[in-house]
Formats: sequence, C-alpha cells, structure tokens
Amino acid sequence: MNALASTKLTATDRVILRHIARYRLTVREAVPRLPEFFQDTPAELDAQLRRLEDAGFIATTWLYAKRRCFILTPKGALRVRGSLSDRNAQAPFSEATKIRRFAALTFCHLTSIRRQRLTAAELAEHVRGVSGSDADTPYYITLDEAPTRLGFLRVDLGGQGRWDRILAKCQQDVRDHADDPNWLPWIASNRFEVTLVTALPHKAERLHHALSQQEHPPPIPIRITAIPELLYLIAPPPA
Repeated sequence: MNALASTKLTATDRVILRHIARYRLTVREAVPRLPEFFQDTPAELDAQLRRLEDAGFIATTWLYAKRRCFILTPKGALRVRGSLSDRNAQAPFSEATKIRRFAALTFCHLTSIRRQRLTAAELAEHVRGVSGSDADTPYYITLDEAPTRLGFLRVDLGGQGRWDRILAKCQQDVRDHADDPNWLPWIASNRFEVTLVTALPHKAERLHHALSQQEHPPPIPIRITAIPELLYLIAPPPA
C-alpha cells in the first residue's frame, strides 16, 4: 500500500481540504468559522492543520509580507478532485489571481453575513444554461438571507486607480447579466446582485455616491464593499 492510500483522513480533514479547494487558498482565522469547528479550541485546530501539512495535503505560502495562507498540495488536490477541485488547482497563480481569491474568501467567509463561493457545477445547478471554468468562478450564494440570493463578485485591482473605470466595468457586469435570459428568473425575483470589492474605504464611498447620483437605478442591485487588507496585496509597502 502506498503512502497516499494509507493516509487516513477524518471527516473534518476533508472539510478543511474542500474549503481550501473552494477558495483555492485560506487563512488561519477562516477555518474556525466553518460550522464543523465551532467547538474546537485554537490548540486543537492548529494541531489538525499541522497534521495535514505534515502529511503533505496542505502547504503554507506567503499571502503577503508577514501574512501566510494555506493552499492544497497536489496530494491534497487529488483527494478532493472530482468534487470541488480541478486539475489546474495547483498551477502557479498571478498576483491578480491571488487578490481575487483572497477577496472572495474574505467577502464570503470572513464577514458577518455568511456566503459561499459557487463552483461551476453548483452554479449550473442554480442557473440553467450557465457554465464556465471552476478555477475562479466569480459567483457566490448567500447562506443567511431569505430568499436565497446569488451574486457576481467584481474585484477592483487598481488600488489608487481611477474610480470611474472600475464603476464602468461593474455597470457592464450588470448589463451582461440583464441581457442574458438565463438570469431573468433571478433578476425578476430580486434574487441577484453584483458586488464590487475595493481596498480603499474612501474609494468605496465615492463609488456609492456616484451610483446614488444616477438618474435611473440599475436593473440589478449593486453592492459596494471595502476590504482594506487587500491593499497589502495591491500596493505592498516597500521592503
């Protein structure tokens, strides 16, 4: 029996691996927010993460200076392939990809409202006729709201860049979905939204103000939220 086959994974081990597969990376404080770990002490959780790392299922890497994150190793990806992982899950990713993935993790999993990033297969179950790559599907579902809402996540990569350009992209996202008949049932029932994530709170305020000044409201609600930690990835301080 080879080492992979002989390694025993518990049910909560698999929860952690599937969580990382869903977001493609995670941070230490995200794991205790999974329902399966509400009762675990920090020491118990750290021991489980170390065991998964020692067994070669996960690895740590730099998110940004002095901040590390967990990713799946090829061995870990193999254990969840066919459900939430794809064969490109462990390919090196760009800084822009890292920003989008950390933004999705933070927005969905580290705020007061529980959301979940949707895989391509899950998205297709909710919206007929919609498909795409599973690697970075920009859609999420709310878990604490009734009725259930779907959303499209747009991440501003521009830091201090022009606010009007990212707003124009967000408005194009609205038009693209409004013009797609596959989304009509969700839009007509007010169960679909577009979210724009930016790093700077003052930029988010300016975007909010610009939207409020529009003569006609968009056919799809636009949510704008700031995640200041993204600035460490977008514009890291000099070494």
